[in-house]
Amino acid sequence: MEDIEPLSVEDAFGDLKDPRSRSPEHQLSELLVVAIVAILSGADSWVGIATWG
Repeated sequence: MEDIEPLSVEDAFGDLKDPRSRSPEHQLSELLVVAIVAILSGADSWVGIATWG
């Protein structure tokens, strides 16, 4: 069986374009990590993700 290295957030989403037009205060990769961890912790809406974050 071949060992598979997990992708980092940057490797997985690095090519994703940031659609925000203003100068972002936080990096897109940071926001993705917060959203993913919030969902894994039980957040089931954008309000839940924002509250968790």
